Amino acid sequence: MTQRLGLVCALVLAALAGPVSAQTNQAYFYCQLAKKPYGDPSFYSSVFRAERGIYPPAMQNAFDGHISARHDPDAMSGTICFGPFESYREAMEDKEDSMARSQRAGRHVIVTGWGYAAHK
Repeated sequence: MTQRLGLVCALVLAALAGPVSAQTNQAYFYCQLAKKPYGDPSFYSSVFRAERGIYPPAMQNAFDGHISARHDPDAMSGTICFGPFESYREAMEDKEDSMARSQRAGRHVIVTGWGYAAHK
């Protein structure tokens, strides 16, 4: 009886925790490009889901290309992508903290709607 109760409790806790991104090999990321030489402006992507083992330069190069094509042709490199985060909320909190630090430093923050889509 005790073992059955323990199993039921474990199943209920797992259901309440919601889907675990590690089970699907997915995680959350966001990217930032701070224009050189002073990091102003700072461009931010949306928070997006991608495979955990993704090759970081693939995301970085894609965001660099988006920024130079759509926002600023002089900002051609320097992207950093952050993650993997276990949840959207965790990634969003980190992104908001980063944007707040940029603003406190006097930088103009530009939030783009870009999200990484792997090409298969």
